[in-house]
Amino acid sequence: LLTHERRSRSGHRLNGVVTLAATQYNHLCLGQPDYMKTDASALMHAGVELAAATWHLAQETLPNWSDRQIALYAPHQVGARHMAAVTKALGITPAKLFLNFPTLGNVGPAALPISLAQAAEAGRLRPGDHVGLLGIGSGLNCSMMSVTW
Repeated sequence: LLTHERRSRSGHRLNGVVTLAATQYNHLCLGQPDYMKTDASALMHAGVELAAATWHLAQETLPNWSDRQIALYAPHQVGARHMAAVTKALGITPAKLFLNFPTLGNVGPAALPISLAQAAEAGRLRPGDHVGLLGIGSGLNCSMMSVTW
């Protein structure tokens, strides 16, 4: 829940967010009420490319945005192959990723808030930790948010 700092009970702080879109790829994942058509390989390639561009924008824009300074990542996550590609493209430490797809499967955009909650419950977050929230949507769009826990 986002709230003004005077009303906050957690002390967590939103430091900033960057967002990029690559809508020229919107045809790679088409959902209909009764089916979904996806070019999975092309979607992964375009998504990883967009994630890398968003990471660079975050480094230029957000305070303390580097793998060295980020204690934990709560990402949108599809599966092992996708996370390996994103990890490599961004140059981030795999052990800092809080992943739940091995137990929950692909839960879509809900993966990010679920991961953050599970990381907190597991004691992986300490007050003052810098957390990177990584979201990628198949439209294509990508957001990266900086939070101080």
